[in-house]
Amino acid sequence: MGSWAIEEYHNVSGLVPYSNKENGEALVKANPELINNSSKDKIQLLIIAWSLGGSSQNIDKPRFYNEGSKGFRIAYNKMAELYRQKKIWEQVFQMVD
Repeated sequence: MGSWAIEEYHNVSGLVPYSNKENGEALVKANPELINNSSKDKIQLLIIAWSLGGSSQNIDKPRFYNEGSKGFRIAYNKMAELYRQKKIWEQVFQMVD
C-alpha cells in the first residue's frame, strides 16, 4: 500500500489522507478504549519510531548513538540531538490529548 500512496498522493511517507482511509492499512492497531471518536481535531495517539544507521545494534535507540557526525552520519547525529531536547518533547506531549 505504501508505494501506491506515494504514487497516488506524491508524498514520501506512503500514508493516505484520512478521506481515503478505506484504501490504507493501519500502521498500528490502537486500543479503541483509548481513542475518543468524537474528537477528530486533537492528537490522541502519537507513535515515534527511530532508525539511526551505523554499526550499532541499537539503531532504534538514539540515546545510545555515539558514532559521530561526519558524512552520512550527520543526519543520525542530528536525530540523536533532537531526541535529547527535553523541552521540545515536553511541548509535543502536551499537545497529545
